[in-house]
Amino acid sequence: MDETRPFSTFKADFPDDSIEQDDEIVVPAGRNIMEAICLQLKQLGHDAQAPSQHSFYGWSSQFAVGQLKVWLVLQFPDPWLLIAEARGNLLSGRKAKADALQKGVEAIAAALAKEPRIGEVCWMTQEAYESSQGAKAPTNETGG
Repeated sequence: MDETRPFSTFKADFPDDSIEQDDEIVVPAGRNIMEAICLQLKQLGHDAQAPSQHSFYGWSSQFAVGQLKVWLVLQFPDPWLLIAEARGNLLSGRKAKADALQKGVEAIAAALAKEPRIGEVCWMTQEAYESSQGAKAPTNETGG
């Protein structure tokens, strides 16, 4: 079985929606992108939550896959980085999390493909992302 690739980089043609105050970014860019991704997830039948600001650098959301949640965070433009992670409680098994993450990545990949303002989508493992320092990964497949 191939490794799930929960890291995705992509280009997006959305206006900069960051908010600056006194030469400091107080609201990061990307809310409009995350809202578009969540809308596409909802249209695919997933209960994606409205985006919320994730620290000072990004936006997060989550949706259910079975009994688990798939959490996603969007950060850093040019290219954008989207990371997915399966979350459960202490009793959630490793296989259940891996299966939920794979299904979540497939749903996110479908949502990204449906959004016409998003392109050059590239999926990779965390290790591949870190070794390439965000450069284009060797495959565009979601893995699994």
